[in-house]
Amino acid sequence: MKITIEINISRVNMLELLPNGNVGEIGVAKGDFAELIIKHNNPKKLFLVDVWDNIEMSYSDSNMVDKNSQNKRYDYVLNKFSDYSSK
Repeated sequence: MKITIEINISRVNMLELLPNGNVGEIGVAKGDFAELIIKHNNPKKLFLVDVWDNIEMSYSDSNMVDKNSQNKRYDYVLNKFSDYSSK
């Protein structure tokens, strides 16, 4: 017998499940969700991981913009979280 359980939870609701210790986000883009993680969880460390480059994808993704735009996003995220990086 196979049992399937489907759980529908939004990314924002997931914040309640995250620990307050070390947290990571993969696929940061402009850092909007990372900002929510900081506000809701106040993690000891937050690791932000993104390619911030234009890579060839087999599907359409609105976050895959040209290299110049990715560089601007990277600089924006560095600046946005510069105060947090010293914690």
